[in-house]
Amino acid sequence: MLTASPRRFQRGFTLVELMTAVVVLGVLLTLGLPAMQTFIQNAKFRGTAESIQNGLQLARNEAARRNARVQFQLSADGAWTVRAVDATGAALETIQQRSKGEGSDGVALTLTPTTVSSITFTAFGRPAAQFADNTAIINLTRIDIANADATKQFRIDISSAGQVRMCDPAITATDDPRKC
Repeated sequence: MLTASPRRFQRGFTLVELMTAVVVLGVLLTLGLPAMQTFIQNAKFRGTAESIQNGLQLARNEAARRNARVQFQLSADGAWTVRAVDATGAALETIQQRSKGEGSDGVALTLTPTTVSSITFTAFGRPAAQFADNTAIINLTRIDIANADATKQFRIDISSAGQVRMCDPAITATDDPRKC
């Protein structure tokens, strides 16, 4: 009587299985890489917009907390500094700052008014109107933030009461809270 020899158990993968897995992985990477790059760029863009908004809110809150003037200064490259200032606008102490290297590459900023890059908050959390010598202060009222190819935008509005609000100019639905 003939008996079948016991089959040896296979260990590992065959060359065909390994090559199939490599091809499938290559196709997935080829399809997913552009989407991943877009995701990373959008995250950096949104991070820059949120950082500027947070810096403005920090300046407003610190002014009220300290019962003193606090200034938010924005650079064209997205870096910002929040500092305590005296009644003449002279810097007293740096409270917090953000450098350009923290995700601002490929972002374009448009400031309104175009000649101003700062806003000074009073102890009431409102934009300061004048210095101690009655010289008028011109403050930022709007910051438009666009990505490198201008396909995405955010807008940060600063009201006359000092409220800071970020919105999306591309949204047109009247019932959407993100609408400008």
